[in-house]
Amino acid sequence: MRAAALAGLAVLLVAWGAWRAHSGTSDLVTGYLGPTRAIVFGDADPLKDFPFNSFAPFFYCVLAPFAALPDTLASVAWSTLMLAQLYGIARWLLALVGSARAVWLALGLDLFLVANNIGLGQSNLFSLFFVVGAVHALSQQRDARAGLWLSVAVAFKITPALFIGWLLLKRRWRALGGVAVGLALWLVVVPSAVLGPARNAAMLREWGERVVGPYLSGQKVQTTNIHWHHTNQSLEAFVQRHFTPYGRTEYGGGHQWVDPALLTEAQAARVALGLRLLVLAALVAASWRLKAREGAALVLEVGLWLLGALFLSPASWISHYVALLVAFAAAAAAWPARRWLLGAAAVAAAGSWLCAGRQAESYSPLFLGALLFFVALLAAAWRTADASPVPVGESPRR
Repeated sequence: MRAAALAGLAVLLVAWGAWRAHSGTSDLVTGYLGPTRAIVFGDADPLKDFPFNSFAPFFYCVLAPFAALPDTLASVAWSTLMLAQLYGIARWLLALVGSARAVWLALGLDLFLVANNIGLGQSNLFSLFFVVGAVHALSQQRDARAGLWLSVAVAFKITPALFIGWLLLKRRWRALGGVAVGLALWLVVVPSAVLGPARNAAMLREWGERVVGPYLSGQKVQTTNIHWHHTNQSLEAFVQRHFTPYGRTEYGGGHQWVDPALLTEAQAARVALGLRLLVLAALVAASWRLKAREGAALVLEVGLWLLGALFLSPASWISHYVALLVAFAAAAAAWPARRWLLGAAAVAAAGSWLCAGRQAESYSPLFLGALLFFVALLAAAWRTADASPVPVGESPRR
């Protein structure tokens, strides 16, 4: 009965994505396939001709086989791949937390976000698959493989690069070596073979100048996709939307009463930068405290970093929060000993369900729910820490 229900749900999700692709309302078609066809099969510039995108050339190489198909068929193939990767993520989480009940509960809490990704034809499950695969490989002491897996996620979407810092904290040098080798493959070798060495080098240079460089220097990334739109649930978007006049002028309604609107955009950017540094410090402190813990504690730590990455990013759209799945699994594995943690996870899940309309999204329910969950995860990480921790860089002998 359960298998039949899941199969039926999968068919519905794939059909929904295909219908949206056919009707031209799919992110896969408008945001991915169109640019990929123009870039890989034409001579378009990724960031100048499509300034709403912020991807490295490898992203378009991955999408190229799907772009060669008609839109509806491409959607069916892409949705099927996403569901297969979701299955892989669930299997890895099961191996890490050791509780099927926890994984099922996590999937239930994440259901709106999973459906949102499949229906829109989004790509976030692709990168999450490789992040969780890397974590599972680390738990098996296969560090070089873990680095290679992580490198795919980083080359595909830049946000998982935060986990390079996490590996540094863990002193997993072989994993870092795997990341370096993988990035050379996915950023240089593969796209050079697809696009040509000179063209790929020019694209990488432009990507570094317009996306990576500005973000690292604290400036606004040069893409039209970075704004304080109601679906942007990042930390900076929250500050900009509610503490400058943006929310009042763009959305009105209750924003006239609940938004302080005390800051200019430049001031809000400085405040957001300070808060992002605070989030980063909290992540480092939590990992330092947990040290080399494995199993459910490792899942909790990784879930914390995935959520922190969404806060640190300048643009965290609702679909990006599908990465909450990992933290949900950690919270579910901690029940019933820590009911409060699962309660915080439920608040974050409820925040995702509230993001079903422009006005509701503008009040940042997903961000606020995720922020509460983030604080709860920090508390759980602190309590989980071993009184006699294993030294950093070492792992318990099996």
